[in-house]
Amino acid sequence: TDPEVRGRLEQILSRLGKADWRTDLDKALLEAKAQNRPLIVLATAVDMDGFSGLAAHLMRTATCTDPDLADCLNAHYITVAVPLSAECEFCSTRSPEAPRPPSAPPGEAAYPDGGGGEQVRTYYCAPDGTVRHVTSGFWSAEAYLREARRALPLVEAGTLSEALEARRRLGFMPDFFGIYDH
Repeated sequence: TDPEVRGRLEQILSRLGKADWRTDLDKALLEAKAQNRPLIVLATAVDMDGFSGLAAHLMRTATCTDPDLADCLNAHYITVAVPLSAECEFCSTRSPEAPRPPSAPPGEAAYPDGGGGEQVRTYYCAPDGTVRHVTSGFWSAEAYLREARRALPLVEAGTLSEALEARRRLGFMPDFFGIYDH
């Protein structure tokens, strides 16, 4: 076969089953707006290639490497992974601060969903970057996939009132943080 075609096919196959995590928040926001696709902002204590606490490490090495999750994220979202410092700037203009559940005790054998809340946050955003849903801490691949699918009606809603109605209809927790009350 043609080496150029072979190289292209190898490149495509290498990305199958892997989430397409961007690292430039500004470019990801522009891409989401241009494609009218919702955005997931995964904020961890360090970037996706560095080491941090256990919750962020597990999100990078276990949760985010799941092929079913990757397929869902690639099909429905623009995904971007940023350090918490970038996330703080992002959220200060788009939503109130995210809830922070307490971290799980060090050395806990089964790390629970939501553990390590200080290290990891996920923002589910409309295509314009408006935060519609927030989760904190480590989430297993199965739970993260379920939440990403569950949040789709919120992030695809055209208006905040439609998003609020979807929150109520789907049984999301009440809006303690005033995201939809503006």
